Amino acid sequence: MQPVPPDSISADHSPDLPADSQSAPDLRGNHRRRPFRCLAVLLVMLVAVLSVAYYFREPILIGIGQALVYESAIHPCDVAAVFIGGGAERLERAVELYQAGYAPRILLTMPRTLEHGVPSRDLYELERRQCQAVLDYHRIDPRDVHWGPQPFYSTYSEAVYLLEWMRRQGFDSALVVTGYFQSRRAKWSLDRVFQNQSIDIRLVPAPPDLYSATRWWRHEEGIVMVENEYLKNLYYRVRGLFGHPG
Repeated sequence: MQPVPPDSISADHSPDLPADSQSAPDLRGNHRRRPFRCLAVLLVMLVAVLSVAYYFREPILIGIGQALVYESAIHPCDVAAVFIGGGAERLERAVELYQAGYAPRILLTMPRTLEHGVPSRDLYELERRQCQAVLDYHRIDPRDVHWGPQPFYSTYSEAVYLLEWMRRQGFDSALVVTGYFQSRRAKWSLDRVFQNQSIDIRLVPAPPDLYSATRWWRHEEGIVMVENEYLKNLYYRVRGLFGHPG
């Protein structure tokens, strides 16, 4: 029997296919529609999350701010130490503690006089004058006020100076007045500097004057402050892995 030449095979006589394969639906359309369905689901979920976040925006924003705040219970201490950098509002809080009998003296971590050539001298001079005006207004006895030897450029360095000063004075307790949103970072610095020290440190955050601490996002100063503090907290913790923030 001679083989049939390939050309003699008719195109109409193709091999029979299984009945199931001939009747199966074309799934290519479903594959094309699947990414669009996934995208639609993701968009719906995103809208739902954003809607919930918007509805609960105030509690969320309040929580974001409060996460930066640390406050200790107040009781009488040897000194009310004011960490500089917030104008006169921190000193005002320290004066309240002084007048209420919680501390017999006040320490400001800034010098009483500033030499020429000091970095950011104009800003420090402005704050120094504001602090002096507060002390004069409340008629605080100058003998109860102590000034630092130089400007400090970090919360950590202020904590180091406070420890050295308290050792020289023989004090074992202090109320440290910081900025409101600075207080969590100040606690981190004080915990590292005063670890293994038998000294009682109490943190007293001073509420801001320009805006409400619980509505900080409604004021530009509040937004800048909270944003900066989160960046500084991150910086301190990263630098802390390799030593100290300086």
